[in-house]
Amino acid sequence: MGVPTAKCAGVDPARRAAKALTLALGAAFLARAVIGPVVESLRAELWLTDQALGTLQGGFSGAYAAALPASAALAARRNGSRVLAGALLLCGAGTLLSGAAIGFWSLLAARVLAGAGAGAATALAAGLLGHVLALSRMRTGALLLATTPVGLAAGYLLGGTIGSWPGWRPAFVVAGLAVTAAALACWRLDGSQRVGGGGPWETLRAVGLLPALRLAVAEEAGPIALAGVAAGAFGAGGLAFWLPVFLERARDTPRAAAAVQLAAAVLMTGATGIMAGRWLVDRLARHVRDPERWAAAAVALGASAALATAFASGLPGVYLPALVVGLLCLFAWMRCTFAAFSGDAAGTGPTALIAAALATHGLGDLLAAPALGALSEGASFGRAVTILPAALLASAVLWGVAAWRRGRAASSGARVQRERDVA
Repeated sequence: MGVPTAKCAGVDPARRAAKALTLALGAAFLARAVIGPVVESLRAELWLTDQALGTLQGGFSGAYAAALPASAALAARRNGSRVLAGALLLCGAGTLLSGAAIGFWSLLAARVLAGAGAGAATALAAGLLGHVLALSRMRTGALLLATTPVGLAAGYLLGGTIGSWPGWRPAFVVAGLAVTAAALACWRLDGSQRVGGGGPWETLRAVGLLPALRLAVAEEAGPIALAGVAAGAFGAGGLAFWLPVFLERARDTPRAAAAVQLAAAVLMTGATGIMAGRWLVDRLARHVRDPERWAAAAVALGASAALATAFASGLPGVYLPALVVGLLCLFAWMRCTFAAFSGDAAGTGPTALIAAALATHGLGDLLAAPALGALSEGASFGRAVTILPAALLASAVLWGVAAWRRGRAASSGARVQRERDVA
């Protein structure tokens, strides 16, 4: 017997919505990554310094971070999918306008526009996806993490191949059209769907930004953990922007070849790293308190060592495997960081996710690319990239301290409770 028609009618719209929302998440990351492979062309044609190029990515990330809390107001509207489509159209328009830029300021304005749309689209699409599929916060976050490498790889591949020929302007145009196509797919969804309640942005709308942040940092070693997130995001965000430049400028890799290599590496390490992060947390849970924080410290340390090796060696047989290991550890770090702040494992609730997201984009990504660009101008690009493994080493230390302090506080609380029971 066939599947009842009514059942098919109930399942197909959800599947169609899930595909469109996943496409929206990937499009936001594509718009973020497409600029990396064409940095050298922008530098030559628009006469931009490394500091100016880093500022372009800082503008994108700053607008992205600002759009995250602003999405709390958008999430309250009934036509959630239409608002999402509008955010993607904003992102697509900014990406298209990037291809028409005539100088630094026009390109910066276009990237800020694209970043604002991408930030709002990411938050709204994640919330709608959890609502459509009735997923928990952990499963929705895992799906968001899984979409990240796909979108980044698509951006690298598109920017590198099209940016090699016919040029960087067509690369932005094609990327903008891709984001616009994702917006049209979301526009056709049921406009009555809302972002599911109980998520971090719904909490932010109800509680307010400053009270939510105060709740997040009130936890034991909460500020230290957030500093660990920001330091790790500094390393990861700087690497995401400057790695294509490193391969092209410092290792003399042709742009198209670097794009293919980088896209393949991101796709290969993305899913594997996310699964490895979950596996590591599960293994450490048998032996230590707060395994999410200890796991984040361990993989951040691994990423730091691998990237330091990659930047120090000029041999392809050394730096390419080291980059793969570094990317693998970074994706595992993302998974462990999300688990540490998800609330499902740590009991921190949605407010901690808000604080972690703002620390990631507002303190990490916003500063990483401009800081490395400024160091490149003051010293050399080869020396500047060394701040990325240093930032990841700092993240490992901060996560380790946060895990130790929280474990000590838990042990002290348990001892006090036993003494009370005896008394």
